[in-house]
Amino acid sequence: MQIIRTYKLRLKPTREQESQLRQTCAAVRAVYNAANEQRRLYGRPQGQDAHGRDSHFSKLNQSKDLSLRKLERDPDLAWLSIAQADSFIYALEDLDQAWRKFFDNLRQGVSCYPPRFRSAVQDNSFKMRAVSNAKGKQSKKGHFDGRRPNIIFNNRGVRLPKLGWISWLKHCRIRGDLRTAVVTCEGGFASGRWYICITSKIDIADPVPAGGAISIDLGAAIPIALSNGEVAKIPPPSNKTTKRIKRAQRAVSRSKRWSRRRKARAARLAALKHKETVRVHCKLHKVSRMLVNRFGTIAIEDLKVSNMTRSAMGTAEDPGRNAHSNAARNQEIFSIPKHAFRVYLEYKAAAAGGEVIAVNATHTSQTCAECGAVDKRSRQSQTQFVCVACGHRDNVSTNAATNILAKSGAVAGPRKTPSESRRGSATSSIGHEAPSCAAFSDELSPVEADDGSTTPDTSTAMSCG
Repeated sequence: MQIIRTYKLRLKPTREQESQLRQTCAAVRAVYNAANEQRRLYGRPQGQDAHGRDSHFSKLNQSKDLSLRKLERDPDLAWLSIAQADSFIYALEDLDQAWRKFFDNLRQGVSCYPPRFRSAVQDNSFKMRAVSNAKGKQSKKGHFDGRRPNIIFNNRGVRLPKLGWISWLKHCRIRGDLRTAVVTCEGGFASGRWYICITSKIDIADPVPAGGAISIDLGAAIPIALSNGEVAKIPPPSNKTTKRIKRAQRAVSRSKRWSRRRKARAARLAALKHKETVRVHCKLHKVSRMLVNRFGTIAIEDLKVSNMTRSAMGTAEDPGRNAHSNAARNQEIFSIPKHAFRVYLEYKAAAAGGEVIAVNATHTSQTCAECGAVDKRSRQSQTQFVCVACGHRDNVSTNAATNILAKSGAVAGPRKTPSESRRGSATSSIGHEAPSCAAFSDELSPVEADDGSTTPDTSTAMSCG
């Protein structure tokens, strides 16, 4: 079995190397914007011109004008030759893909805009081949495969074409057949961090998926709750980090617009927020890996975050209500990137032979996991669920996760009828003990109810053993 894996490592360039990286990003961005402007102004199919000329631009006919020798001879465009030719080709491929998506949306009747131009604020990256074709003599064995490494790395650094050796923080072993390498700047272009993403194709043995199934509820009060009663520990930022971010935000708001001081303070704020973003994503990677190692089938909500975080301010004619409280709730929802967590689960489960099922989350938090009654009055708060029909008590997130697992079809079992409401709950703690699993005790913990009690894991199919 072959999989595509990307390794992301942080670069530690010097000031001179960082200046070269910025110039390379600017050159690739300039070529992309010029090609996009050319397509907007002169793009037309063959036959519409008065002389019958074909002005349909694509990657193939635009790449003919990107000869590095021609650029070096032109005094106005000689600065573009700092980048590699492959970086220009990959930029034109991205432009082709953007225009194809634009025309596909037009054919489907979807309102959209043409591809935008890249800016120096958020588009600072370039792509290159990790292994390129080469023409040379035959080796001693009598054959030459025509390939040579375009980037060379060891434990201390990586050598990039036209940039030389750059130190990096290598935290893992890079395996497989290297394909491409992307150098990008995150956390603000002025004072951001540089990363390199190396993509490789790896041959692995056919995976054997783990047994059992689990479902996940993504909420505001509890970011990640499992159907077996466990929750993921994703602590909020420390008080020191929060004070730093607020202080940086106030400093930016006090600065004069378009001033150098404002740009420097905005870069400082972006660096602080990027550091917090890296911390949250690192935690999500750990939680997703633990879930994939423990369970073969994972059911997750098919959420639309845009619908969950609509503004409640309203208009002047029809003002909204509780706009301040809704804004605070939206901030809690945005604190955990839910779509990114789902992406982590999907590609890790695919490599491990597991399965991720997306379930419609409609009324899952208002449905009783015992009797199936749907009533919004059962959800008394953000954490407490008390069914008005059968009196079943549970945590809101745990109850919703149980309903998600039932809707996914991963667990076969008849739902209890309302006449059987006195029977023991599947999540009841009577006569059961939580399984011991020291490997996951740092990331997952039993959910706490309003009275301080905990709900242990009771599912035999979801045990850690």
